[in-house]
Amino acid sequence: MISFEKAFGTRTNLTQAGHERAGFFVQEELVYRSVSIWIIMLIAIILPVACGRSPNEAVAPERSYLQGVDVAHYQGHIDWAELAGDDTAFAYIKATEGVSLIDPRFEDNWAGARRVGLLRGAYHFFTSCQTGRDQAQHFLAVVPDSDGVLPPVLDVEQNKPCTDYADTDLPMTDAVTEFLDAVEAERGVRPVIYTNKRFYNEHFSGSLAHEAYWLRSLNGEPDYGPGSWLFWQYTDKGRRRGISGSVDLNVFAGNAEKLRALAGDK
Repeated sequence: MISFEKAFGTRTNLTQAGHERAGFFVQEELVYRSVSIWIIMLIAIILPVACGRSPNEAVAPERSYLQGVDVAHYQGHIDWAELAGDDTAFAYIKATEGVSLIDPRFEDNWAGARRVGLLRGAYHFFTSCQTGRDQAQHFLAVVPDSDGVLPPVLDVEQNKPCTDYADTDLPMTDAVTEFLDAVEAERGVRPVIYTNKRFYNEHFSGSLAHEAYWLRSLNGEPDYGPGSWLFWQYTDKGRRRGISGSVDLNVFAGNAEKLRALAGDK
């Protein structure tokens, strides 16, 4: 009969062996986890490609909506004929910001969309630095009073670089209302408000809940707002022919007839 120590080693040796085995199992677990993570990442890359789309390509809404884009000078030169032929029913074009800035490509984009017969609208990027009335006058001075265009849009999504209205929603609400009222009085159509979830909940869910909205929601149909939306921006990483790089993609809550009616094109 052999002793326990001969058969299994001394207590010290047993402890050392246990630690070595434990270390081996820890290393094995880490390797397993690393391999599992790499497999998941590969599936995330390969599966979209196998389904016929790029892994960075936006997933379109499940329902069939009229598609459109919103563009600014960031998109550079746009081939409007190519864009109009790639599932694009409308385009919103940045015109102004604040009380002095004019998008450097507004005139070219405005004319380009008209040239190919694409329904177009202009938008103003709101800043809390100036009054809504002054910003409206700047927008009206830059954007032509054209027939057959979509309603103006007021893009309100941040307080920066000024925080004058950050502490309460009353001044922000008043400034936005000033803009809407001034443009409507001049052009006969009330602008649509573009915004995101945080801004809507902080500033617009009260006295401005009755306005028409263009809502940003990149993770599915908007779950906020007044109960309905006119436009929905569903990605900022879309792709369309005629545009080099990514572009915001949007959908309209209606059919082609309603979109034309919105533009005053009977």
